Amino acid sequence: MLFRSRRFRAETGGCLGCTVVAEDAASERVVAANEHFVVAVPFAPHWPYEIHVRARRHGARRIGDLEPGERRSLAAALRANLARRKARARALRDAGPIDDSED
Repeated sequence: MLFRSRRFRAETGGCLGCTVVAEDAASERVVAANEHFVVAVPFAPHWPYEIHVRARRHGARRIGDLEPGERRSLAAALRANLARRKARARALRDAGPIDDSED
């Protein structure tokens, strides 16, 4: 990843991480977003329910790098994602079994 990031900077003059965050934020795959974070389903997920949580601030790599307000925003984004997943699970449960039989 470091090689790709350096190559991207050399070719475009921009930051690969910041570009990915901006593309995620502008996509229809966003699950939750706030001032400090974007939570989105990756373009080609490897696992069901896979999400990527990305900090909007350049250079924020680890939870230890976050300011107190950013930590609260991270918690809020994760709560929003969980609420959405729970609502979807309830909707599927309440829909009942699928009836594929023809009348």
